[in-house]
Amino acid sequence: INLVMGGERCISYPSVKASLKTYNSKNTQLLWIDTVPCLKTKQTSVEEKFSNDNILSQLFNYEQNWPIKKYPLLPHNTYIYGVDYFTKEEQQIILNENINVIHKNIFTNNMPVSKPLHISISINALKNKYYPSQYIENKNGIHPNALIDIFKTYKKNIVGVDICDFNAYACERNSNIQSIYFINQFLKHLF
Repeated sequence: INLVMGGERCISYPSVKASLKTYNSKNTQLLWIDTVPCLKTKQTSVEEKFSNDNILSQLFNYEQNWPIKKYPLLPHNTYIYGVDYFTKEEQQIILNENINVIHKNIFTNNMPVSKPLHISISINALKNKYYPSQYIENKNGIHPNALIDIFKTYKKNIVGVDICDFNAYACERNSNIQSIYFINQFLKHLF
């Protein structure tokens, strides 16, 4: 399993692209765990270039004039989990492109268990009661046990994981210890 950990959401792009290239982009699935879908287009993105709010759009090659076109992520192989709110534009992209959305309180095993799976996780999607070193406060986030269950269910299929917005030193010492403990427990189920 390839593991990438870092601060910004943009680390997900090369991590997911590596899995798509290595394991055939037509078969590889992506489980996108975040509070935001990152489906902005060039017209609606805050920045006109590559940014955190348009990473999924770029992985799909949704905009034809973005530079990297090899090994695109297929939208129907994408599962978005943990997002509470979608803009009208994002809803339209999800409908048009047949992207799967999983409600954060009802994770069902509707992803095929036979395909390679890359999991991309923003720490911000988790309840900060369990992972307090977050940039944002998320009292209604995903419970860590849900992630552990996903890892147990799909362990044989997981080919890559990236963990972004990882900042174990964003808070006071006790929060740091709790956050590092959680990540340690989380990774035990991967390897």
